[in-house]
This record gives sequence, C-alpha cells and structure tokens, in this order.
Amino acid sequence: MCIDYRKLNQKPVKDKFPLPLIEDVLDTLQEAKVYSTLDLRNGFFHVDVDEDCTKYTSFIVPDGQFEFNKVPFGLSTSPGVFQRFVSNIFRDLTRKGIVISYLDDLVIPAKDEKEGLEKLKIVFEVAKKYGLEIKFKKCQFLKKTIEFLGHVVENGTIKPSTAKTQAVRKFPEPTTIKQVQSFLGLTGYFRKYIKDYSTIAKPLSDLTRKENPFVFGTLQKAAFEKLKNIMSEGPLLHIYKYGRTELQEQREFLRNDAKKNIETIQSENRKTYNKRRKIAPMYKEGDLVAIQRTQFGTGLKLRPKFLGPYKITKVNSRDRYEVEKAGLDVMVWIHGGFLQFGSGHQKGLSPDGHLANVLNVVFVSFNYRLHVLGYLALDTLFNHLLEDSRGNYGTWDQLVVMEWVRDNILYFGGDPKKFSTLFSLEVTVFGPDGGAASILTMMTSSYFRNTFRSAWLLGPAMVFNRSFTDLSHHNRGHFVDKSGCSMDVQCLRKMSPKEVTGAYIWNDDASFRIRDQNDLPIQGILPEQLVVVDGKYIIFKAFHTFFHSVSFFLNWI
Repeated sequence: MCIDYRKLNQKPVKDKFPLPLIEDVLDTLQEAKVYSTLDLRNGFFHVDVDEDCTKYTSFIVPDGQFEFNKVPFGLSTSPGVFQRFVSNIFRDLTRKGIVISYLDDLVIPAKDEKEGLEKLKIVFEVAKKYGLEIKFKKCQFLKKTIEFLGHVVENGTIKPSTAKTQAVRKFPEPTTIKQVQSFLGLTGYFRKYIKDYSTIAKPLSDLTRKENPFVFGTLQKAAFEKLKNIMSEGPLLHIYKYGRTELQEQREFLRNDAKKNIETIQSENRKTYNKRRKIAPMYKEGDLVAIQRTQFGTGLKLRPKFLGPYKITKVNSRDRYEVEKAGLDVMVWIHGGFLQFGSGHQKGLSPDGHLANVLNVVFVSFNYRLHVLGYLALDTLFNHLLEDSRGNYGTWDQLVVMEWVRDNILYFGGDPKKFSTLFSLEVTVFGPDGGAASILTMMTSSYFRNTFRSAWLLGPAMVFNRSFTDLSHHNRGHFVDKSGCSMDVQCLRKMSPKEVTGAYIWNDDASFRIRDQNDLPIQGILPEQLVVVDGKYIIFKAFHTFFHSVSFFLNWI
C-alpha cells in the first residue's frame, strides 16, 4: 500500500534532527576486521504517533477509513523522527563504539569474532528492552566483508557495491535533462572515488541549467563514458586512520620550540626585574601588619585601602607569613573641620602607625568636612527626643557611625566582644576640635548617657590661634567664657544639656543660629572614609607631640 502525503508534507514543521553523514559512519569502521549488520523490520513503525496527530495520517481503502498509530512511510518528518528514536536507544553503545546506526541499518564492528559476539549480545539485549524487531533475512553476522549503504567494506577498505557499479555501467545514454540528473546523482554518490569529479562531470552538469539548451554533444558523451569507465574499474579507497601525521609532528616540534624560547626570555626578564626589586621587610611572630586591598571599584570606594591589622602567627620561607585577625581594642576618633585621611598627612594632627604600635590599637578616622555646626543638633538636645531629627547633621550621624563601626569591626581587626551591640560599646570615643563638640553633644544628651566606656574631648585651638586673645573669638574660648568652667571637670558635669549647648557661640552669632538650620537634610550616609582608633584608656603623655598647647581637655567616664 502506498499513500500520497505530498499535500500533508507541505504543512508540518520539519524535524531538524540530522541524519549521520555516510562518510563519518564509514570512517568509524577503520580498525574493524569483522562486521555484523542488522536491519530493523518496519523501521518507522517502531515510533508512536501522537494521539492528536493521528487524524492527519488518515487514508481511505475499500474496507473503510483508517489512521496510523505508528509513524508511516511517506511523511517528510519520518526519517528525522526515526533517527532520533534509534539514536536515543543506542546513544551509550554508539559512544563506546559498539554499534553504528543509520536509520534502520545497524553495524557492529569488531576486531575479531569473539569481540563481535560479545557486542552482538549487548545490542540484542538493548533491542529486546525497547521492543525493536529485527529482519534476520537481511542481517549479516561476523563477516569479513559486508555491503553497507551502497559500499563494500573489507579490512579497512571501501569500494562501491557491485550493484551500484553495474547500474552505472548499464546506464543508457541520456536523452533528457531528467536522465542526466539521474546519472549525476548515481555517480555523485561515489564522487570520492573519482579524482576531479566536478571537472569531469562539468559538461553534463551544464546541461541541467535552464539557460542552456539540451545538446548531448561530443563533450557530454566523453564525460559520460569516462565516468562509466572509472566506476567499472572498481575504484578502491582506504579508510582514513586517525593518528599522528608528519604535519602534526612538525606542529608539535614548533610548539615546543616556541615554548622553550618564551621560558628563556621570561627567565632573563625575571633576573633584570629582581635587580630593581626592593628588599622585602622582615617580620616576626606577634607583629601587627596591614594587607593592601587588591580589589577596587565604585562599590568599594568607602573601604579602606589596607585591611587589618593582622597578627603574624607563623613565618614561612620566601617572605611568606601566616596571619590571623588581631582582635584589638577599638577607639572611635572623630575630627571636626578639614583633615586629610591617612594618618600623618598633617604632622601632629592625626595618629600615625608608630602610635598604633605603641598603644596596640586600630586607627580609623571620621572626617565629615562640615562646619562645626554640623556636629550639634540643639533642637534635639532641648527636647531629648529621637523622633525629632530636624537639623541632625552630626548627632544622629554619630549613631550611624557607631553602627558602621560595629558592623565592620572585624574588617578593621577589632575585637567584636568589645563591640557586640550598639548600646554596650566598650570603646573609647575621642574627638579633637570640632569632633569634641559632637562628642560633647552625645555625652550631655540623656539619650546617649552611659553609652560609651569613656570619651575624650580635646580642643587644640591654641595650635592655630597662637594667643589667648585670638582664642577668645574661637568657639572654645567663647564656651569657656560663657560657662565659667574653664578646665574644671566637676563644673562641667554639673551643667545641664541646655546650659552646655547654650554656652556655645552658635546661639549668639547670626551665621550659626540653630533656628535657621532646622531644614537641613538628614545625612544618613558616611561621605568620607572613616577612622577608628583604640579602646584603651590613653594617657595624656601619649599625645604630647599632638597637643603640646591644649586649651580645653575633658575626660568623661
């Protein structure tokens, strides 16, 4: 029975599953000496048709109308669907070289009969598992010569089958374009056996063009006879064996030679570079070191350039060390006004590495770069309310700062046990000049009272205002005059928050009136890199190079 599906074949989406290349299939037989071939019975009928699609396969016979439940012959999608089906079943065996499939034809190559029997057993077990039917009349078992896909394969060689060569030899002289196309199709299938096939067949292929009239002349006859003679001689090809060739060996030699030259040049450059290299510093166990950050980018611009400190736990060879987080005490160091970040850019105005080693602390610094008003929120202090955050440039920013220090204490090498929660900070808060104003604000506010272990306030106005007369115009001098406390700590402790804040110049000077600053936005983030310093009770002598002429000093415990 033959069904015409030409109209139906114009509608469905084509299955793009590729059929194996015949040349590739033949190349896989290169090492085999014994071959077995299997032919699947009713190949396409092994694959089910989707229930929703069976109606499209309908056909009419005298006995009635029927539909296919299995994939029928004649559909354009049948070969691709069936090849996918067979490939999925034998995928693992194909990878292992046990079986080669091309539609309903299977080949089992083997080096000897024993191996051939073992592979046949494996293939039959898989075929039984998936219900494949085999047509044994068309099978060949353990043969040294087989005919496969129109080729005769024997001992690593291939040649056209006798049936194909006979068909070429007996092909009549073409009298129509369609006959020329048939002859070219027959011989073209074996073009790999014919040297310069396209040149020989050109007079014939030119006849298939629409613009050329059909004239089977002398050139065409010569080409026709030459192709028939070549095919009649039974051309023979050897299957290509993959292995090392002369070209591959030469390429390997060139690669090794280039590699050797590169290593020689790198060795010479390394010697020159080492001459300019600085001697690496030597450290010993217990030393505190910082590690330079190697990652940079927009998202890391607020991170320090150095990580640590770390404590050296072991000294290895070739300038290598094993380290661990130091877990040091922490002090928050707050600057008012302008101060460059980096400890030491302005000598005497910021902690340096030497001081850090002496005190065994971590140094990180807060620099807001705001005018001194930014560190007081007088309206908040007067009301003692957290919700009233108008104009809170500074006071609540300090709260943000402390949260930031708490979250990053390990990053700076501090001891998290001394900074576990925001309101149990075992840290020292230290602020010179404008920073002192911010700390004084926090320490005199009932909301922040008893929050910190200790706070240090220093006003080094004398460093800049070289005389007491100039100092009287400075906000610190104004505070001393208004409060009457000078350096009397007990006097300062007796003052109420309102009295403390009222003693500052900002309520008297028109440019500093707090009522004009109530609409300032909340800072919310840290605009500059910050400084954290230590957690120990620092004696005044440790800062003698910094505060050799201090106008105002307060230690609050």
